[in-house]
Parts: sequence; structure tokens; C-alpha cells
Amino acid sequence: MNLKSVKDELSSAQKDLTDVEYKVDQKQKQIDNLRGEINAAFANVEAAVSNVDAAVVNSNQRLKDIEGQLYLDLNDNINFKSASDKLAKGDMGAIQEIANMLIENPQLTLFVEGHADNRGIVSTEKFDDNWDLSAARGISVVRKLIEMGVNPKQLAAAGRAEFLPEVAGDSKEAHEANRRTEFVIVPNVGKLYRLFKEKNP
Repeated sequence: MNLKSVKDELSSAQKDLTDVEYKVDQKQKQIDNLRGEINAAFANVEAAVSNVDAAVVNSNQRLKDIEGQLYLDLNDNINFKSASDKLAKGDMGAIQEIANMLIENPQLTLFVEGHADNRGIVSTEKFDDNWDLSAARGISVVRKLIEMGVNPKQLAAAGRAEFLPEVAGDSKEAHEANRRTEFVIVPNVGKLYRLFKEKNP
């Protein structure tokens, strides 16, 4: 092998090495970009969770997880008489605590879920069935929260009829426990969704 051939092979090897180094550099940049996106996503999740956690803790409330949803775990549940959506005077303290939490934390949004016991109601001028009744219970609490100064944009009402009981069975105690409202924390997933759509158009 002559000197020219050796130089040509060396030059080709150097070019191959340069190409490999360039590709490695590009891959490293992709990895760094992906790591940055993952860190940003985790930061958004952490911020959303810590905001909710701080708001709940500072308001002396607790959270409970029911079927993947975050609910406020109240010391005093808000219950209703049979076939009624009228709030009791004794519930005003618990509702005021929730109002204070929402007023102090305008970034929070709550779904107010109304529930019914497993006895169907006779159709009346006001309610056709437990769906109507449970939704009306949620709406009653929402209206009271708004009266107490909560921004209506922080609230939504829903009814679950008899399909998510707190206590199973047909006892008087079960019926009383299941005629209630629950408060679901609505997470702000907008930023995470936008990040997902940017990566998955």
C-alpha cells in the first residue's frame, strides 16, 4: 500500500468520524430537548398539584380520592331531607368554609355534585326523578356559594342520582348519608394538554 492510499483511507476515516460525531451531537441535542420537555411537564403537574394542596391545607380541608377524582373530605357533610333540594341552616358553616377557600384561591374550580338515595321519587312538578333531584341539590349549593361571594366561574353543578352512594344498603342511615353533595376539585390540565398536542398534532 502506497502513501497516497494510506492518506486517502485516513482522510475517509476522519470524515466518517466527523459524521458520527455530528450524528451523536444531534442525538444529544434531541435528548436534551426531550429532557427539557419532560421536566417542564413535571413542573406543570407539580405546580398544579401543589396549588391545590396548599389551598386545601390552608383552608383546613382534606382531600379524598374516589374513582380517580379528587374530592373535598368535609368534616360535616351537606345532606338533604328526602325528595328535597333545600339547604339546612346547619349546613351554612360548612358551605361558608368552602366559599372562603374559593374566594382566597381564585385559581380553583369545583364541581358540586348532588346525590340521591336509592329510592326513586314520585314525579312531581319540580322533579321527574333522582337525576333532577340530585342536580337540583348541586345547584342549591352553587347558588349559596355565589351568594357568599364566590366567583360563578369557579363553580359548576352536576347530579349523580343514586349511582355513587357513600353508604351501601337500604337502611335509614344509608339513605340519609347518600342524600348529599360532594365537591370535586377540577384540575387545570390545559397546559399539559397543549404540550401534548404540540408533540402529537
